[in-house]
Amino acid sequence: MNTARFRDICWAVNGLLKLFSIVCGVLFLIGAIDTLFFHHPQVTHTDGPTWYIALSFIAEKVTTKQENAANSYLFLLALPFFSYLFWYASRIFADISAGLTPFSATQLKRFRRIAFLVLILSLIQPVAYGLLLSLLSGTFSLTISLGPLFLIGILLYCFSGIIHYGVALQEFSDEVI
Repeated sequence: MNTARFRDICWAVNGLLKLFSIVCGVLFLIGAIDTLFFHHPQVTHTDGPTWYIALSFIAEKVTTKQENAANSYLFLLALPFFSYLFWYASRIFADISAGLTPFSATQLKRFRRIAFLVLILSLIQPVAYGLLLSLLSGTFSLTISLGPLFLIGILLYCFSGIIHYGVALQEFSDEVI
């Protein structure tokens, strides 16, 4: 394996993740200013193909405009979270591009934190949507679902187990050498 090329790729991924983080932060600021001062959310919900396991109770009095507003506010609230997540993930690649091992206790801690944050977001997001819809419509709405974000969180947590194994092998290798 070409180590220099791998470090260059990690450097590029680090920069890309930082760019995503900054874009999320800027979008949040623009959306927050627009929502606070002009009182109209910009993001609309599309009924594109999605898959998830869901339990929903949404009152019939909810309008499409209220659903769009709930989606917009939820998107706006998730942006700082994603900004932090991208920035935190970029640190993994920054260390690797600097020549540090990907199999260290610090990297394992970062990877597990990212997995837990994605899992937490996947569980909180549908409940927050139901609460926002309830506040906007004045009726009771509840949504509990497990979607693609939950699966990504589970996969990241499983990969953290692989990283943990790599950390153990790295420590063993360092002791032998």
